[in-house]
Amino acid sequence: MRTINQLWLHYSDGKFGFSVQKEIYESLGGTEEYNEQVWRNFCDRIGWRKEGKYIMYSDLTFNLKAPQAHLPYVAVDLVWRPRGIGGGLTWESYLFSRSLAQRLVT
Repeated sequence: MRTINQLWLHYSDGKFGFSVQKEIYESLGGTEEYNEQVWRNFCDRIGWRKEGKYIMYSDLTFNLKAPQAHLPYVAVDLVWRPRGIGGGLTWESYLFSRSLAQRLVT
């Protein structure tokens, strides 16, 4: 993961990478504890949401014109959970934990 982060940083001149995403996420108040509003603000800031809606994979920008930290893309999936475990259709957001992100930049 550290190598992948370093490659993103190198080839984007510091614009993309897990560590860039981590800095922005934390600057918005993000911690290891999931916070819906922080996640939405993060997605708005890096271009994963537009006009209050999550964009599709096909709408990602795969060039240096993309917003800072737009890449690499972290999946946000719509998941069906059994009734006994939170039940129903929910959004699941996958963002690296602070401890993993910290290991990426050290």
